[in-house]
Amino acid sequence: MLEVREVETFHGDIQALKGVSVSVPEKSIVSIIGANGAGKTTLLRTIAGALAPRSGTVSFLGEPIAGLPPHRILRRGIALVPEGRAILARLTVRENLEMGAFVRKDPGVAADMERLMDRFPILRERQGQLGGSLSGGEQQMLAIARALMSSPRLLLLDEPTLGLAPLVVSEIFRTIRQIHAAGTTVLLVEQNVKQAMKVSSCTYVLETGRIVLSGPSAELLEEPRIKASYLGQG
Repeated sequence: MLEVREVETFHGDIQALKGVSVSVPEKSIVSIIGANGAGKTTLLRTIAGALAPRSGTVSFLGEPIAGLPPHRILRRGIALVPEGRAILARLTVRENLEMGAFVRKDPGVAADMERLMDRFPILRERQGQLGGSLSGGEQQMLAIARALMSSPRLLLLDEPTLGLAPLVVSEIFRTIRQIHAAGTTVLLVEQNVKQAMKVSSCTYVLETGRIVLSGPSAELLEEPRIKASYLGQG
């Protein structure tokens, strides 16, 4: 479904991605793990069109998308839930969800809104509240639901559990499983390494802008380098 090949992305003169290649099969969950500053967010922003790679290719459903503006990539079926959630604090929960569907012209928006309210009951309860008044966990649910309002085929999740309480973290991972079960492909960037690898079929390890390990998540969970560097099992 998504093919990233030998991508190099820069922030000014600083190279953040150094020949990164990632493959995301349709109807899979793929995780990207790595330390802070490894280039994980840069990779997702490059896929979503917020950054343009200097070289390499990004293709989605067989079509090149590298360098397209974000709204065109969103229309093709890729939605990003950014790190920090980026909730529109002065809009209500319902208005945030409506903004998620701004690229759609089909008649199914209202029905999708209802389905998402059913999936996230707290959003139905809070739909008249301002987005900025929600708790961190509620804002993350809203950010995910807002992305789903675009009816994506591929959902990019950037650190969805960052700063959240353990019970909320469990709920977020349960939500990821439900989204996947409903047919959406997921590319997950996450520092909760063990949970990310348990929920995904394949994992890529990104270090200082390069992929240094990749393979089936279940196998990499037993990899000594993963245990030592990310799971605290020296």
